[in-house]
Amino acid sequence: MISSPSSVRRRALRTAIAVISILMLSGCVQHIENGKNETFQYEFWVPLVALLAGIVATPVGWILRNRAGRFAWALLIGGPLAAFLLAPSLYCDQVRVTDDSIHVQTGIWGMTAVHDVKLDDVQTLKIISETSTTRRGGKRTNYFFLCERKSGDPVKFPMNNAVARAAASAMLERVTERGIPVVDQTEQ
Repeated sequence: MISSPSSVRRRALRTAIAVISILMLSGCVQHIENGKNETFQYEFWVPLVALLAGIVATPVGWILRNRAGRFAWALLIGGPLAAFLLAPSLYCDQVRVTDDSIHVQTGIWGMTAVHDVKLDDVQTLKIISETSTTRRGGKRTNYFFLCERKSGDPVKFPMNNAVARAAASAMLERVTERGIPVVDQTEQ
């Protein structure tokens, strides 16, 4: 029996939904423990899905460009951005917490921010928030860890993505183990 094109599309859609659901249920941050050293990074499938979505979005946008208008152009522009900027960025995001240091690597690929903090040099860790107004008038609150060093120059790193949030408790644990004061300066 030959399936109709609409039943093939429905089956493909159901399969895609099932695969995406399974991936979403599996979690997106990998936590690797090696003794007291901990590494947090996105699961391999997260940047891979971003890469594949970018690769698929571009030809779909090209095909739909005469019928779908802005949506097609969004696919045409967003596809390469997802494939060449987002996917490598997700792959490179990482937080390593050791007995004596915290290493945070985050940001857009090519403009990645890398922060290395030696815990022996930290005087105080402050949890801060900054609220900004979006282009459409909404409010957005970003959270940061601000490490005040004994040498005087502070190190501020963002705690807004899933990797940093997953590593926050491990970072706070290492800081408090060393007797470094933690000050919460958020409005909450």
